[in-house]
Amino acid sequence: LARAAEARIGQFNAQDLVNTAWAYAKLGHPDPDLFRAIARSLAAQRLDGVSAPHIAKTAWAFAKAGGGAHPPLFAALAKSATERAADFVAADLANLAWAFANAGHVEDAPLFAALARAAEARIGQFNAQDLVNTAWAYAKLGHPDPDLFRAIARSLAAQRLDGVSAPHIAKTAWAFAKAGGGAHPPLFAALAKSATERAADFVAADLANLAWAFANAGHVEDAPLFAALARAAEA
Repeated sequence: LARAAEARIGQFNAQDLVNTAWAYAKLGHPDPDLFRAIARSLAAQRLDGVSAPHIAKTAWAFAKAGGGAHPPLFAALAKSATERAADFVAADLANLAWAFANAGHVEDAPLFAALARAAEARIGQFNAQDLVNTAWAYAKLGHPDPDLFRAIARSLAAQRLDGVSAPHIAKTAWAFAKAGGGAHPPLFAALAKSATERAADFVAADLANLAWAFANAGHVEDAPLFAALARAAEA
């Protein structure tokens, strides 16, 4: 199918290109030649006819597939996402932030400012996983937007973290410590409680990131947390 699609790539409209890229990324078959052909074709087209959810889906697919950042395509996606930031739902905004971070598309202040403001306006619609992914992406990108991080911290601290995996607890602590801008005590208290209860579930890199994050955030008066992390690290 990939070779046949490559041979007919000029006959695909933008929606067909998006659907094909998403399907191959979702399947875990990111065919490099096909993705290069799709990227070239999409970058050469106007994306006005591609819906906002499909802009997010395209960015996610190419970031998930790896194999290069495809700069012309990501520039076109960034332009469209900046102009239409208000049209994205919470999951789209989280996927866009994650995708641009993973693709290494970092030097685009207008894009990240537009996505941050849109995310703030919809913060109540984000589930815990989307909040974690958004915070991680902004910290990874080096765009730790203070207003967005405060909104994410408030929302996460108000939610139960039982549904957030152990690696994502570590990722959240790392993101907020990396972003700086205040320790967000209620959030770090919730993260500490979860990390203490699930210390045995963390891999070595998670334990190292947690210790670093709590130290950098100034969350130091928590003997049960550090004892639990120490025992898990020893094991």
